[in-house]
Amino acid sequence: MSILLMSQVWKTSPFEGGRLLIELAMADFANDEGVCWPSIPTVAAKARVSEEWVRQVLKEMRELGRLTIESEGGGRHRTNVYRLNPLLENPVLNRGFSS
Repeated sequence: MSILLMSQVWKTSPFEGGRLLIELAMADFANDEGVCWPSIPTVAAKARVSEEWVRQVLKEMRELGRLTIESEGGGRHRTNVYRLNPLLENPVLNRGFSS
């Protein structure tokens, strides 16, 4: 779980409602680099939505550049590896902290 990533999703997500829950669920599964590999049923259960809705929202996230597929699972019982890109929406946050 990446608290940093979840915080960035809260600040930058263009989504509301169930879409936001799915993006937050993905961030909850991700490490600090944004990499995660949850199954569709696992994300659906966490966000309390249907598997079809998860597929639709992940597609929307990819179209907006907020999610990329690092590698495809390649079949049944093999999950994709995803990378979340929540900083793309807010270039000020993308600069990081200066010391």
